[in-house]
Amino acid sequence: MNVRLIPADNPDDLAAKAAAHFVAKATAASGRFVVALSGGSTPRLFHTFLAEERSEHVDWSRVHFLLSDERALPPSDPNSNFFMAQETLLKPLGIPRAQIYRPEADAGDLGIAASLYETIVAGLTSPAGAVDLVVLGMGDDGHTASLFPGEAEPGGLVAAVSASTGTVADRRLTFTYEALSRARSMLILISGRKKAARLKQVLTEGGDLPMQRVLRGRKGDTTIIADRDALAELEPAQIEELK
Repeated sequence: MNVRLIPADNPDDLAAKAAAHFVAKATAASGRFVVALSGGSTPRLFHTFLAEERSEHVDWSRVHFLLSDERALPPSDPNSNFFMAQETLLKPLGIPRAQIYRPEADAGDLGIAASLYETIVAGLTSPAGAVDLVVLGMGDDGHTASLFPGEAEPGGLVAAVSASTGTVADRRLTFTYEALSRARSMLILISGRKKAARLKQVLTEGGDLPMQRVLRGRKGDTTIIADRDALAELEPAQIEELK
């Protein structure tokens, strides 16, 4: 598993280290820099820190924004990943609409919406799907993006899927395992004691959880930033080995 682990003291430290990682990747890139954001509470803090503390370090005119997954909700719904990204990062930075690509997961036909978004992703990247940086989180069940345990592997780069029972908006669009394997760089943010056992399982055991499958498929640069609570189940030697 070609993964680098960066420990953080707490959620604020995680957000600061994630912002520094983003800035380093964006400033090292030549030409257009394509990033795919994710939803969830941990990326929210990272977005806020990046917009408030590190915005002057990036040429935002070169940065284009995708979403790695989206719920079948209108963009004005607070539970949509697009709404969260808009409110916490894109609006504060003043990113022009032409540099933001929203998955239309609220469209009537999710299959068509997936195909249209795949065309956008392929058109922004070369080779197709080689996003410069994908930012992901991990759910308590080991899911990432909208790839859930026990579901069949979707084809293509973007797929229409159903989320696990009990989640907000079970109809989704998501980057597939294939798309996540093609990303040039991946940044995974994990925070909180309730994810500690799952993170240990993902990093130290074999299995078929979505996050395990994503990590197995990675060939490019992959970095996990996890806070002290999320790392609580790992032994110090295991953490050192991954650093």
